[in-house]
Amino acid sequence: MDTDIRRFHQSRTTWGNPNFIRHVLVDSYQHVNFIAKDREYIFDNDQCVFGVDISVFPFFNKWEVLSIDKTVYGPNSWKLLKFSTLTRDFYVSDEFSIGGKTWAFKVYPNGYGTGEGNSLSLYLTLTENQTLKPYEKVYVRAKLRVLDQKQSRHLEKPILSWFNATGESSGLERFVSLTDLQNPAKGFIVNDSLSVQVQFEAVSSTNYYSSNAAQISSF
Repeated sequence: MDTDIRRFHQSRTTWGNPNFIRHVLVDSYQHVNFIAKDREYIFDNDQCVFGVDISVFPFFNKWEVLSIDKTVYGPNSWKLLKFSTLTRDFYVSDEFSIGGKTWAFKVYPNGYGTGEGNSLSLYLTLTENQTLKPYEKVYVRAKLRVLDQKQSRHLEKPILSWFNATGESSGLERFVSLTDLQNPAKGFIVNDSLSVQVQFEAVSSTNYYSSNAAQISSF
């Protein structure tokens, strides 16, 4: 049985196997005689019947092109005021747009997961008020920062992630310890405010083209 996928086109209108029966018999039955009576390939006065099952795949009518934009965008920042009075588990910033998608910061002042009670957790979130195309993923390489508001010795940590759905986040549960966060010498909290920042270094986009569109020559 030949189950390989074959492509028929103008210059190749025929596909087959020149040793089809011999090949099958050798592999399956250890016989090489096409007219072996016990296999009944030949019957009723030297007759033989051949058959074929054909599965036709749908015509490929779309191109999907993933491109990576390595433009270094200006940093986006968010300042949390009256930080000592924040009591909710987490806070989400206003949205901002990078690479054709909208994003937001998500901050857990008292930590999340392994950071709960000992660290500040900081995330970048792909916001939910947008729709990804079927099977679309968004690749991001960026740097998250908690800003030193005194000496600009910012705490910076990289993220590299594929976002598979809106609402997903990427970041660190233990971004900065609460001890360091509250240390005046670190400069993270000044006048009861905390500033976080993200610097995008690469973000992907997915474009779709119909089969009758102009040929794509570069990505």
